[in-house]
Order: sequence, then C-alpha cells, then structure tokens
Amino acid sequence: MDPAGLSFFRKRAREAAAQGRTVVYSTQILEIAEKFSDRVCLLQRGQIRFYETFEDLRRRWSGEGGVLEELFGQLREERQ
Repeated sequence: MDPAGLSFFRKRAREAAAQGRTVVYSTQILEIAEKFSDRVCLLQRGQIRFYETFEDLRRRWSGEGGVLEELFGQLREERQ
C-alpha cells in the first residue's frame, strides 16, 4: 500500500472502530498489522493458530526479545 492508501485505510478503520464496527483485513507486513490492529488472528494451513492481542502473542510466543518474526520462523519450521 502506498502512503496515500495507508492514510486512507487508517482513517476509515478508525472511523469504523469509533462506530463499534469490526474491520477485518489481511496483511503479511507485521508493522502494519500491529499498527492498525487490536487483535491478530494467525492462520496456518487453514486453521486458526492464535487469536489474541499483539501484546499477548508477543508475551506468549516471541521469547525475551519480543520479536514477532521469530514466531513466524517457528511456524515455518513446524511446516517442514
């Protein structure tokens, strides 16, 4: 998403949230997901692996460094 698209998405998502609506979107860019989301749902092989806040996910799975990329690395290793 380019900067203008990101700004538009941010504005619309905040408006929807202020109205009590849920916004569902898909991204593989963790920084964007964390910036715009209250919760994250991680799917693996069509199954929900996690549905929780980023803070809870980081605390539970990312180890001491709190790096979510480590979690995704662990999930990739499980697939192999």
